[in-house]
Amino acid sequence: MKKFVSLAALAGVGLAIFVGVSGSTAKAIPPFKKEWDGMYAKDGTPIAKAATEAKCNVCHKGTNKKMRNDYGMAISSLIKKTEKDPEKIRAAILKVEKMTTPDGKTTFGELIKEGKLPGGG
Repeated sequence: MKKFVSLAALAGVGLAIFVGVSGSTAKAIPPFKKEWDGMYAKDGTPIAKAATEAKCNVCHKGTNKKMRNDYGMAISSLIKKTEKDPEKIRAAILKVEKMTTPDGKTTFGELIKEGKLPGGG
């Protein structure tokens, strides 16, 4: 019986740590998505449909959210994923908008205005 109680307590502590760690990282994403959508993905804009379908893959690639596309890497070079200040987030987005894409042919902002995902895809 003692062994069961100890094992249950250990499992409870492990679960609490997991929820605490995963909960703190999950809160970082909504402020960025909210600002990005407000700036670009409004109804009627060329990028709205593509961004809605892409969801997290506007900045990420594949299903592993630790993997960023070129646009996501440019954004993450300017702000931390835990940033919640809307002004700082918007400033970083606007700065990246003016950056040239890796192919050197266009800017991320031009892609967005054309309705193309800035990170490809």
